[in-house]
Amino acid sequence: LEYITRAMKIRPESAEYAFTLGQISEALGSREAALAAHGKAVQLDKNYVKPRIELGRLYDEAGQYDKAMEHLLAAYKIDPDSVEVNNNLGSVYLHKELYTESIAHYVKAISKQPNVPLMRYNLGLAYTGANKFIEARDTFQQLIKMEPSYWEAYHNLGKILITLGDKAGAKEILQGLLAKKPD
Repeated sequence: LEYITRAMKIRPESAEYAFTLGQISEALGSREAALAAHGKAVQLDKNYVKPRIELGRLYDEAGQYDKAMEHLLAAYKIDPDSVEVNNNLGSVYLHKELYTESIAHYVKAISKQPNVPLMRYNLGLAYTGANKFIEARDTFQQLIKMEPSYWEAYHNLGKILITLGDKAGAKEILQGLLAKKPD
């Protein structure tokens, strides 16, 4: 922290240094300092996507969804194909219960980086929220094949199967889960 703070004094116009200060501040547990540093990086370079993603993520985690959207939509305008931007937009839309938008962004992110279990899990939640139970079932099944120890996927798949009227399938999934993870 000392070195990057010194570097910021030498080059106060450096968006990269401000971004790095934000990363370090967050790693040290100072959310407010991270927000300030990332905000400074955006002030210095409005087209710098990384601090906008971090601001969006931090505001999303704090439940400040409108502020998160502001930064993530600006990042999306700059880099609409970014996995990070689309993943984070999917998250904010999911939290705002805007499921169609969430689905679109998660699908886009997964199309670029298909082996990230959390994105696939959140896509399943978005499909569930949108009452697209077949798609949710398929998504949770894909996730379980990809990551057999993703226990929450089994639970959600069981609930979806019950909703779809497949109680026997739900029972099988949940019994299988209990056999693998009895606690």
